[in-house]
Amino acid sequence: PFNVSHNAEAEAVDLLIEVQRLKKILELDSIDEGNYRRVCMYLIKTADFMSDPDDYSEVLESAYQLFIKQKQYFDALRVALR
Repeated sequence: PFNVSHNAEAEAVDLLIEVQRLKKILELDSIDEGNYRRVCMYLIKTADFMSDPDDYSEVLESAYQLFIKQKQYFDALRVALR
């Protein structure tokens, strides 16, 4: 939560990916309408570098869930189609 609330979303996502706890990002209250887009875009771009198919789908699923949580259904659909 500290990294996300202090504009270090990329570091927060990287840390959660490294410790394989990416689903915890969905529980953070500090992701709001001001920073969800940066988090989601970083997740989508990071997914391209995942070598394991399970990690790839987990990253995209997290971005999808964040878009749904923010009621951005068009963006969620774009992620779902990947």
